[in-house]
Amino acid sequence: MFIRGLTAPRPRRGFTLIELLVVIAIIAVLIALLLPAVQAAREAARRAQCVNTLKQWALAANNYESAYQSLPPGHLPQRWFDRGGGIWYTGVNAFAFMLGFIEQGSLFNTYNYSHSMRHSSNVTAAATSLSIFWCPSDPAAAQTRPLDSWYDLQPPGFVQSARSYCANRGTFWMTDFRYNMQHPCYQPITATATGVIYENSRTRLAEITDGTSNTFLFGEQAHGILSPSRQTWNHWWHSGWMEDAFFDTTATINAWPRKTRSEWHSVTAASSFHPGGANFAMCDGSVRFIKETIATWPLDNSGLPVGYALVNCSTTPAYSGYVQGSALPQIYQALSTRAGGEVISADGL
Repeated sequence: MFIRGLTAPRPRRGFTLIELLVVIAIIAVLIALLLPAVQAAREAARRAQCVNTLKQWALAANNYESAYQSLPPGHLPQRWFDRGGGIWYTGVNAFAFMLGFIEQGSLFNTYNYSHSMRHSSNVTAAATSLSIFWCPSDPAAAQTRPLDSWYDLQPPGFVQSARSYCANRGTFWMTDFRYNMQHPCYQPITATATGVIYENSRTRLAEITDGTSNTFLFGEQAHGILSPSRQTWNHWWHSGWMEDAFFDTTATINAWPRKTRSEWHSVTAASSFHPGGANFAMCDGSVRFIKETIATWPLDNSGLPVGYALVNCSTTPAYSGYVQGSALPQIYQALSTRAGGEVISADGL
């Protein structure tokens, strides 16, 4: 029976399945549009922080040069041990010498410079991880790791902290460190260094005749790009060995991820997690982002420039170093030489 004055309640209307799917699709599209922008903003912030860190190191190097009339050396050999095939020598790199110029006086005082970098007195310093050593886009560099089992003469518990930055040795890397400054190979091979910081270097800014604004001082070398096994070997913040202290321009930027030739040349190449290239501090204190597509010389199947030559200085044991030979340097190589006489156009960067 119908009673006048009363109305039936309206049924509640909910979302249909189609409407719900449309809303979800809209939200998904918005997230897809916003996420790259958020990631790009975060990477821009990390890249800006990386640039600032490199500027601090460049300023420290210039202040060091003002105080000591030369840029810091990249490696001073100190006797380590006889592992077979001759005595092995180690030493600290340029960053360890500059600690007092970058507000890290306490770490500088902790380090025992009279002993090898892997001496038991340097256990604490070796394991110290500071943000000044690593790029925020390279989080693996902030981790400490035990040394590879090859270093079986180290004290128990010896761990190392890594870094994301290293010094410009020039166009070639050094073949070995199993000799000291008195070895007949030392002078001929260190003479192959065309950069600004290398083994026993004492480079003055006045000697950089290619121009301080056109010459690399420091560059990125991402620790996290290395394989997990290689990360227990390379890129220690204080080590003066070739794969720890320097980058060279033999191979192109970010050569490791697309390695097709020599592993060693890829380990010592500049690299980063910034899309498209890497940051480099120039000798005048400025920082430039250099693209992976910069002009560079072609490599042969061994991973060396076409036309390179060897300097053989000893046969017992055999040691050798690389020189340019007939290889033709391109813009990337020109930026790594202190006195190559090349003319660099801004259009090529």
